[in-house]
Amino acid sequence: MAVCRVTKVEVLAGGTAAPDEGFSFKITLDVAEALKEDAMFRCMYVSDADDDAEGEEELESMDVGNEPGLPQGIMEFMLGAPAPPRCLLEKGGGPLEAAGLYISGIYRGKEFFRVGYFTRHQYDSEELQENPPETADWSRLTRVLSEPITTHFLIPWDGPEKMLNPEGEEDGATGGGEERPMIWRSRGSTGPDNDEEGGGTELLRGRSRSRSRSPL
Repeated sequence: MAVCRVTKVEVLAGGTAAPDEGFSFKITLDVAEALKEDAMFRCMYVSDADDDAEGEEELESMDVGNEPGLPQGIMEFMLGAPAPPRCLLEKGGGPLEAAGLYISGIYRGKEFFRVGYFTRHQYDSEELQENPPETADWSRLTRVLSEPITTHFLIPWDGPEKMLNPEGEEDGATGGGEERPMIWRSRGSTGPDNDEEGGGTELLRGRSRSRSRSPL
């Protein structure tokens, strides 16, 4: 069982919005055991998943905790982020190209949670959508977020620097616990219904990645 879990992420603003409208997320955090340090949450925009150096841009970040430490219990907090600048959208091929947006939860430098959305912009008329102008008409565009893709990573929290499997045993057989953690991934709702076994959740074995060819 994870010591700290994000149980819900709600998009309060910015899901279906004008290109320049910012985002607002309500995040619910369940801390089973008090932790010694704060957690950090980052909102990232991915314009080019193939560009490791400049393909991602941080829109906002915040520390969550008691400076330092996370108390046991359930807490809710708001994470607001500005819209990606138009120059960043143009850099990724223009507003009609698919891109990515994700929120990452980090503890002691290790990512334990990620919820990602594919983003796209569409015109308010079928004619413009099928035959878009060479220069984007931003006043006629609407930004849309996809359904979320949620991933939970196992990390050592305040314990020793060794990866644990779901039963709480040290995963040292491969000699590379850092590179082959267990991952829980769910598609759709980030609420508790999708975090339970059989509720749209997959248990995966694979490489942890801070950068990926997929924007999520």
